[in-house]
Amino acid sequence: MPKAKNPEKKDSVRRAQNKYQLANFKVVGCKLPKAEAEAFVEKVNQSGTSVNAVLLKMIKKYMEE
Repeated sequence: MPKAKNPEKKDSVRRAQNKYQLANFKVVGCKLPKAEAEAFVEKVNQSGTSVNAVLLKMIKKYMEE
């Protein structure tokens, strides 16, 4: 695997992204029984999307109501 040309730049970009996300985003979660969570993740994976994308879509739809 080739080395990064400027590993410090990579770290600085990561730090900037983390700082932005900390200031502008919040993690929202819920607890589900393990079987339900696994079934949900499996269905999401079969649809070719991500859990995050599905949850964002559901939240936006709910907020429009």
